[in-house]
Amino acid sequence: MTSWTTLADHSPEARLREPDARIILAVVLDQEFGHEYATAGRASRFGAVALAGTASASLFLLIAPPGRPPADFLTYRYAAALAAHGADVYAGNVTGPGLAGQPFTYPPVATVVLWPVTVLPGRVGYVGWTVLTLAVLAAVLSIGTSTTARTTTVLTGAVLAASTTDLLGDHVRVGQIDVLLMGLCLADLTRRDDSRFGRACPRGVLVGLATAIKLTPALFVVHFAVTRQWRLAAFAVAGCAAATAVGALLHPGLTGTFARSVVWTLTDRVDLHHAPSYAGNQSVTGILAAAGLDPGPVAVLVVLAVGAAVGTAAHRVHRAGRELDAWLIIGMSAPLLSPFSWNHHYVFVLPALAGLARRSWTARPAATVVVLAGTLALLHLGPASGDTLLRDGPWWAVPAGVAVRENAVLAAVVAIVALTCSAHRTATR
Repeated sequence: MTSWTTLADHSPEARLREPDARIILAVVLDQEFGHEYATAGRASRFGAVALAGTASASLFLLIAPPGRPPADFLTYRYAAALAAHGADVYAGNVTGPGLAGQPFTYPPVATVVLWPVTVLPGRVGYVGWTVLTLAVLAAVLSIGTSTTARTTTVLTGAVLAASTTDLLGDHVRVGQIDVLLMGLCLADLTRRDDSRFGRACPRGVLVGLATAIKLTPALFVVHFAVTRQWRLAAFAVAGCAAATAVGALLHPGLTGTFARSVVWTLTDRVDLHHAPSYAGNQSVTGILAAAGLDPGPVAVLVVLAVGAAVGTAAHRVHRAGRELDAWLIIGMSAPLLSPFSWNHHYVFVLPALAGLARRSWTARPAATVVVLAGTLALLHLGPASGDTLLRDGPWWAVPAGVAVRENAVLAAVVAIVALTCSAHRTATR
């Protein structure tokens, strides 16, 4: 296929009606047998998620065009192997079988976390990485749903539908890590505090770990501080510091190089030598550059204004009690505010769209189908198609060209506005 393979006590007199019995049974199970009951529930959900992820990954790998090695996955693999042998992964492009050359843009601790991908042969490792990625996505999309056979089927369909979009399809084809980091962050919000893991690892630590691996989740720490969630902020900082310390202990030279020079030139590494105006740059900075506004003080002010707006939106959604939605807004805003963002960085758009669709399905099923189908159709088109339409199409196609060229940005902005408006309606009822 490719050339890179190497991969309760009750009285006897009590006569309860069936609904009453069910209520009491639920209370007893929750209070007396909470751990076992919860464990069974988690096991059922785990099975549904694993099945959905495996089925989706299998189908994706069957229909994906052959012959295109997963460049990002191979970069992770080769960089982790090089770092384990003491090489400087920041000295130049990482190369290896199937990888002509690509810069490694993550802090040194990432090579430690990614080391397990070096154990299996390349193709086997990539298949496992894909199954894990789509299983994590299925888990994220299943937040707030019950676990049934129908749910598993719907989850599989949702993951497959998302996989056909340019956003997720490109993410999986290149073997990106963003879905896994999204899973780490949202696991910090949704996991139980009374579990063994929850007691040993306080909330916030996983966000800190994600930040140590890839710096953009640091925006969550800003959100915690703005919303005065000091415990979350403190543990996120502690988690990031601890993970970074592990990286520094194991790779002191790489840590010094990253701190002295690499962190200050990350944009030049992430953009792969493309100009800020490149159609693939799905960010506020990219839009400004494409409009002819060179990066400078005005562009910085615009980015800060957008950051203040999305931060305010997340704050309002948090105050309305929609914490998951607030986290999704923060997740979507990170690539918006970054100097250079690829469309596969917008993975938080997918659970945001799923949550909005679930919320509106009962009241407006037809409208939900139309809007969701339209959004997915838009995300099927790559930014390059919009760029071509703007350049060679008629004048009246300019709005469509802009929408297609900036499709990930548009989907994120629409989702942020919809989540904010939904929280506002809930708060004013």
